[in-house]
Amino acid sequence: MENTVLSNLEIKEEMLNNYNLVTLIVDDREFADKTYWKNSNTSKRIVKKVGAINSNWQLEFTSYGSQPYFAILSSNNTVSTALGFTESENEILDFLK
Repeated sequence: MENTVLSNLEIKEEMLNNYNLVTLIVDDREFADKTYWKNSNTSKRIVKKVGAINSNWQLEFTSYGSQPYFAILSSNNTVSTALGFTESENEILDFLK
C-alpha cells in the first residue's frame, strides 16, 4: 500500500500537513526496552516484542487487529474515524478530509 496509494502526492501532503502520523510496525520481532513491556488485556500475557506491543496498542485503541489500518484519534485519544485496507485513492482522500 505504501508503494501505491500512499505514494500519491495529494494523499501524502494531506497526511503530513494535517496529521501527526504514527506508523505501528507490527511484525518487528525485536525485544523492546523493558520499560515498554505491558500486560495485554486481550492476550492475557506480557507483551515484550516491539511488534506485539504495537499490535496490542492498535487493538486496544481501535478494537481492530488487521493491517493496514488507518485511525484518526481525537484529542481525548478516542477513535473519531477509521479506515481499513483500500487501494482507492479517492476513498483515502475522503477519509482524510
